Amino acid sequence: MQMMNNKSHEFALYSKEFSQALAEKKTQLTLTDTTLIHRLQYVLRAGKGEVVMLFDDAVHAPCTIIDYPKNKAIVAIGKLTKNIPVLPKLTVILPLLKREALDELVYACRELGVSHIYFVSTDKSSRHSLSASERERLERVSISAAEQSKNFSPCLFLNELPHPLKDTPLPTLTDLLETHAASPAFTQALKLYADPAGLLWQQIIATTPTDDKSFIICVGPEGDMSDREKELLRAQGFVFCQLGSTILRAQQAATLLIGIVHACR
Repeated sequence: MQMMNNKSHEFALYSKEFSQALAEKKTQLTLTDTTLIHRLQYVLRAGKGEVVMLFDDAVHAPCTIIDYPKNKAIVAIGKLTKNIPVLPKLTVILPLLKREALDELVYACRELGVSHIYFVSTDKSSRHSLSASERERLERVSISAAEQSKNFSPCLFLNELPHPLKDTPLPTLTDLLETHAASPAFTQALKLYADPAGLLWQQIIATTPTDDKSFIICVGPEGDMSDREKELLRAQGFVFCQLGSTILRAQQAATLLIGIVHACR
């Protein structure tokens, strides 16, 4: 008889208090985050003696619930395990999509093990800036995906926010590619752009060595990239990749391409 995988029923929760307890070398943690405690008690219905996985960006550990004093939860911290990034290393270059599509894609990126996301502005983008509140929302979306998928290694947003309380203009696709044109992370990666006029993905995977390769995936906004931007992508070594005979939305194209890379690695 095949044994059940215990991890299929293991709840995982992100906790900043967990990070602080580890920094102070504690083996027991008193949680005071009311939202987290509510999830433990009333959503997950985790009782005394049950084990949940707590994690931050660096490590995760099974934690046994000891007690629920008023508005608190006391847990014993188990063996720490370092968060291991999913391979191959995947970076996604992404225009700001509409809210629902963007949330869906950021969730998929974390779920599928993408390590970095660059948000960019393109000629046909409907939006050209990222606010601090939107970035925080996207980080919450990413954490939700980590809790569900058990991919504890972070998906980093590489855009800086010099003015945390203001909308920050995004770099253009041109600026980003020119800035990184000579960096080994870009020159040594296999760079793919999802485009219905490109080569079939089966041809690319079959004829391109992928051992020890990192990947950079780029998709266009809802209105596609401009001809100028497509020429720039070609000049920077991006291979145009056709994913099928139909036109896909940006979030579908990116998710499918990420999945193909993992499946064919």
